[in-house]
Amino acid sequence: MPGRERGVSAVVGVVLLLAVAVLLAVTVGTLALGLGEQTQPTAPTTSVSYELVDRGDGSGEQLIAITKRSGEPVKTDYPYVGGSTPLDIGAGPESDRPTADSDSKASGLEAFTESYMGAPPQVGIGDAWEAGETVYVDPVGEASGTDVTLYWNTRDVAGNNPGEVEGSDSYDIGSFTA
Repeated sequence: MPGRERGVSAVVGVVLLLAVAVLLAVTVGTLALGLGEQTQPTAPTTSVSYELVDRGDGSGEQLIAITKRSGEPVKTDYPYVGGSTPLDIGAGPESDRPTADSDSKASGLEAFTESYMGAPPQVGIGDAWEAGETVYVDPVGEASGTDVTLYWNTRDVAGNNPGEVEGSDSYDIGSFTA
């Protein structure tokens, strides 16, 4: 009966091979599903408008007022603004917070959380940028003709003058030329 032992041996080999294949499939499937759950957040959908407003200091210079028109609230730790010329972000002309009016504080990237001497953020919009709220930027030179881009990052924007964006997951959430 030597032939029977060979048949049993072949069946055992096939069963073991199938067991290894199933184990491998389960491991790869679990790994793939685990990675799928760690997808990056998507940028918020938002709509903005802008207008040029007098800086309010008698200089005749203008600020760019950027108003969020619609979309979900955006946590203020994540957005920042950049321009074709350095910008300074701050409060509007009627605010008691530091206004966006200092060319010496202007930079290529300005975080919404920028503050002056440890005070609350200059933009004065709280923890989230909501529809109807306005932030002000002052470009170096003329406001008219300045290209402005609003960005949203998946992580906090650290520091200011300029803000430091960590990670590579930054999204353009609005662009315009003033």
